[in-house]
Amino acid sequence: MIGESKVNDAHQIVMVSLRVGERALRLAWRMKETLGAIGFASSREALEAVAALLPEDARVILMGDAFMARPP
Repeated sequence: MIGESKVNDAHQIVMVSLRVGERALRLAWRMKETLGAIGFASSREALEAVAALLPEDARVILMGDAFMARPP
C-alpha cells in the first residue's frame, strides 16, 4: 500500500506498507519539505526500496488512494 500524508505546514510524507491481516507494516517512507504533494520521484524511491526487499517471484498488487492516482 502507498499513501501520502501532511506532516505539518511545510512537510509531506509518502509511506509504502505491507498489509498483514488487518495491519499495515511500514517498510519505507520519504519525507520532504514541500508546500504541495510530495511528488512522484519521492514515491518512486520508496517503492524501489521496498521492491529490493521482495523475492524475484513475488506477486505484488500496489494499492493507493485516489490522490496517488494522479499522473507524474
